[in-house]
Amino acid sequence: METIIVNSSELSLLAEAREIINCSNGSITLDHAFKLAKTRDTLLCKLRSGIAYFQFIKRDGSIRNAIGTLNPRNYQYEFKTESAPNENPLIVKYWDIEKKGWRSVKVEKIQSIAL
Repeated sequence: METIIVNSSELSLLAEAREIINCSNGSITLDHAFKLAKTRDTLLCKLRSGIAYFQFIKRDGSIRNAIGTLNPRNYQYEFKTESAPNENPLIVKYWDIEKKGWRSVKVEKIQSIAL
């Protein structure tokens, strides 16, 4: 039997991947779910730490260049409720710097994230 050593970051991504599989009703493989979890984690880290530049495919098939944040220093918004919205691991919500409003993107539609 082979021993596999994983660090805490990989363990966290594995837990996210499992959550993604559950939300997709099992229609996503573990490998694909792990890739989606890594993409989601990368984007969320960038959004929380400052401003993220990323690209995704819109519903109409066109490419959208987005500039977003989740860092409160980068936007002004008064929340209407204190309760947190239901979190879906297949969707990332962010503040759109250009549109000055909340937007969301499906993780599977993300094409690139600027480093």
